[in-house]
Amino acid sequence: MKILTFCISIIISLVMLEGLTRFIIDDGLNYDIEMMKYATNFKSISNNPKVGLEHKKNIKKKLMNVEISLNSDGFRNKNDLSKNSKKILMLGDSMTLGWGAQFTFSYHLDNKLKDYVKVPLINKDSLHTFYIYAIQTDQRDELKSYLNENGIGTNIHYKYPVHQTKAYEKYATNDLTISEEVCKKIISLFIINITRRIS
Repeated sequence: MKILTFCISIIISLVMLEGLTRFIIDDGLNYDIEMMKYATNFKSISNNPKVGLEHKKNIKKKLMNVEISLNSDGFRNKNDLSKNSKKILMLGDSMTLGWGAQFTFSYHLDNKLKDYVKVPLINKDSLHTFYIYAIQTDQRDELKSYLNENGIGTNIHYKYPVHQTKAYEKYATNDLTISEEVCKKIISLFIINITRRIS
């Protein structure tokens, strides 16, 4: 009888401990627990051995107290992407996913910039990590000054079109005015700076 009572006491204690742990520790904001949930609920082994892991499709769960929805392509988007139009696609780590954020920074970038500048258009099946986020604007110098004054670093990575560099100048036999015009408008935004400012 004593052994039975002892066993029942242990079981009740473990159940209570589990309940307290879930109530106190698993509050939806414990990074390690949420990462484990992310790994088990959102990821699966890819059929492509070069990829390794990929997102599951058509799944919705809460992570860091924020609802994350993955569409039929495994992207964080409530809607499926149109196959007939170009979209902005950002690939990266948890920062790109929008870890703990209601809206991703790509959402903010698209909505805040699209009426003022020409944003990058990336095909759905393309891969891009956006080390730099290159935009085009007719007011490049003014935008660069404004962003720098507000703590957002910028750069002009492509000051000259390729055909105007010494290595390729002998190949510049055609009219390449579009390339020349783009180089006058292009400015690079560093994603890490944008993310910090938005968050």
